[in-house]
Amino acid sequence: MKRKIWIVISCLLGILMVAITSTSSYASSVQSTETDGTIRFTGRYEPKGTPDPPPTGIAKPLAGDRMPQTNTVNQHHWVWLGWLVIGLVATVDAKKKYQEHKK
Repeated sequence: MKRKIWIVISCLLGILMVAITSTSSYASSVQSTETDGTIRFTGRYEPKGTPDPPPTGIAKPLAGDRMPQTNTVNQHHWVWLGWLVIGLVATVDAKKKYQEHKK
């Protein structure tokens, strides 16, 4: 019974660690640089019919929704560190129980 409780608690902690640490971080500095670069297109654009007039209002995302940003970094090393700690604890516990059972 203790083993089942321990397994359930370990799984819940693992899920919690993944849920908490799978957040994204965003860059906070903004820089602009002027360059002499150019963009060149090849081919010929032939529109099909007359273009529709541009929309009067552009829908913006809700305040809670964040669009992907430049320099977005996902920090997965914390997740792997958490799994490593859980694995080490499980290994030590299994060895301890094996030694107790062997005696």
